[in-house]
Amino acid sequence: MSSVFRALCLTTMMTLAALGCKTAPEPTPPPEVVEEPADEPVVKPAPAPKPTVEIPLDPERANLSRIQWVAFLSSEAAAGMKHMNFDHAGLGSVGLYEILRSEHITSIESLSYRAGGLTDSALSELVKSSKVEDLVELDVSENYELSERGLTAIATSPQLASLRVLDIRDTDMNSEVCGALFNSKTLARLESLSVGGYFLDEECAREISSADGLPALKRLHLSWRSISEAALLDVIESPIMKNVESLRVEHHPDGGRALIAALEVSPNVKNLKALDLSGGGVSKDAIMALASSPALARIEQLDLDHASVGDEALIALLDSRHLGKLERVELTGAMLTPRGIERLASEPKLASLKHLDLSLNAIGDRGARALAASPHLGALEVLVVSNSAVGDVGFLALLDAGKFDRQEHLSLSGNQLGISSIEALAARELPHVKTLDLSSNKLGDVSIDAMVKIPWLGNLEQLLFGGNNLTDAGLVRLLDRVDFSNLRSLRAPYNRLGVDSARALRAEFAGKKLDELWLSGNELGPDGVRALFSQEQAWPALVVLRIGENAIGDQGAGVIAESPMLAQLRKLDISQNDISEDGLFAFARSPYHYNLRVLGLDQGEHGEFWYKIDRFPNVERAFARQGDW
Repeated sequence: MSSVFRALCLTTMMTLAALGCKTAPEPTPPPEVVEEPADEPVVKPAPAPKPTVEIPLDPERANLSRIQWVAFLSSEAAAGMKHMNFDHAGLGSVGLYEILRSEHITSIESLSYRAGGLTDSALSELVKSSKVEDLVELDVSENYELSERGLTAIATSPQLASLRVLDIRDTDMNSEVCGALFNSKTLARLESLSVGGYFLDEECAREISSADGLPALKRLHLSWRSISEAALLDVIESPIMKNVESLRVEHHPDGGRALIAALEVSPNVKNLKALDLSGGGVSKDAIMALASSPALARIEQLDLDHASVGDEALIALLDSRHLGKLERVELTGAMLTPRGIERLASEPKLASLKHLDLSLNAIGDRGARALAASPHLGALEVLVVSNSAVGDVGFLALLDAGKFDRQEHLSLSGNQLGISSIEALAARELPHVKTLDLSSNKLGDVSIDAMVKIPWLGNLEQLLFGGNNLTDAGLVRLLDRVDFSNLRSLRAPYNRLGVDSARALRAEFAGKKLDELWLSGNELGPDGVRALFSQEQAWPALVVLRIGENAIGDQGAGVIAESPMLAQLRKLDISQNDISEDGLFAFARSPYHYNLRVLGLDQGEHGEFWYKIDRFPNVERAFARQGDW
């Protein structure tokens, strides 16, 4: 039996066992006869069959190879599967044909096949199958080979009459597809549509502006390659907009002013409640224009992430007589200062605000104290202030004011927190928190004694503690004092972790549900890699591993290459690790890493990097530096 086949069998059994997948029932074994030295044999009863559990089909978690998925889909384990996610799974059109061929899959309610390598032929077969008659959500975005034949088949398929959510961004659209899609009579229930990319242009805009289909459309996401102000106005004034409640537009020809003007004059946007202008390209002038527009009165959700807002434009929005009852505001990277935050905190019309993201703004303790003291932000359920220059004073004010009491994701990274903040967390019951991000606060080992006293720390599913000058002593103490059996993701890059940390990590997480481990920029060396992965203990759930910049050398790379316990990895980074060309070629010959989709390796002196990537047929993206992950 070849080493590749042994690894394949081992990985299949490990992964299915870890996930609790339902497998085909095995025949009951005959009674086992145990020979006794005297008289008659003693008959032992056959063991009872093991209980089975059915799970959603999700390669992002299960991470089987193409061969294994084909086997899975043809087994009874796939029986009754209705919700499927094959994003970036590398299965191609073959995988889609196998879904259609499987006798165990009879009805699909949601299918995501993003960046799946689909062809028009495969998509056409899918949309005419009886298996999609109950399909509610379909995502085939980032399938760049899809073009007019396949995309038009979606618009005209009677089998898709139940479809409510469709994402076909970054496909080879043209005006014929736009016309068929926006005039579709078969997609009468479609509520959410995302289209766009390089091929969405003014010809498509003309088709949209004259369309009269999609009567149930409520959410529209348009990403243009290029469009004039006049064409954009035609789209916003089109009948297709009459029921739209949520609009996102990317790539603005004039900084967004034309869109704001169109929203003001169009008679067909009276139902618009959510406006997304994120992604950059929206100017301060456009925000000022929005502040003076009656269209603002209807907006309940406003996304201005990375727009050129600044204090002046924010204050103009807050001062606007048109400002309605905002419930969600996104202002990440909006160039705000404490002055703007103080004005925001003093606005009575924000009494209905439930979600506020102020990440990447220099709000400081002054801005944090203003938010904490605000009598108008009592409805807040989510407040995000990561990378906002908040120190202990500001954080303690927010914590004492109860601003984090309802949150599941508590992101405090990139601030200036110290021991008093950690002690305050230990004294506060936050039972809803599942993700805690304390990265880049330079907390060090001295924070661990306070951290282990946080009563809800064991409830976490994700812990981020990178860039905190943590050493072996601190991590070992943390893992020894807290039961992290619920943790699925641990990110502790750019600390000072070595061999002792590796041993503690193996003891705590090997054989459990951890599926993501980030240790880049530490001090593991080859001995640390051996301590993590050279034992018999399996890592059945681990699909993401980052250990770049750890000086693991050829020996450490060899441990990873030769470990069948890591065959389920989907994303692996071992770049910038002083691995020689011989070590890189040795890793490229590994029989175990056929599941990799993202791979980070050193390039080598003579540029052999891309040659080595060819050894991994399923890799979709490769890089040679940490920042490219």
